[in-house]
Amino acid sequence: MGWEWIALLILGGAAAIILELFLPGGILGTLGVVLLLFAVGFAYTSYGIDGAAYALLAEVGILGIGLWLWATYFPKSKLGQQFSVNEVGDDSFNARLNQLQGKTGRVVAPCHPSGIVEIEGQRYDVESESGLLDRDTEVSVVQVEGNRVVVRAI
Repeated sequence: MGWEWIALLILGGAAAIILELFLPGGILGTLGVVLLLFAVGFAYTSYGIDGAAYALLAEVGILGIGLWLWATYFPKSKLGQQFSVNEVGDDSFNARLNQLQGKTGRVVAPCHPSGIVEIEGQRYDVESESGLLDRDTEVSVVQVEGNRVVVRAI
């Protein structure tokens, strides 16, 4: 097998791995790794250990450069910015949860010990401080710790 086919297998494997980033599921990534392994195998059978070493070196180089380009330019792209959090302000989820301390509401899904409480028209996942709380029980928020909200029956 000529170098053209080996190079094509390497490029095809790298392309499949890159496509796996956009179309996750494992199939394209697995196909990419298999193509890269076949490229090294064919290089070994056609050119010996030196050919396999060069093919492996080419694979590592291409994937390394690709990874560097991805890490450098993807976060700055329009698509990359859709996947990242740019800033955390007062509208963050935990900040809103911290404002619940001391507020009252009613149980809309029974707490056994976790359930759902409606406070000021918004629903929150909560845990009861002790025991079970039935639907329509009036509760007060007694503790907020991270994203954990603890309520007590009034």
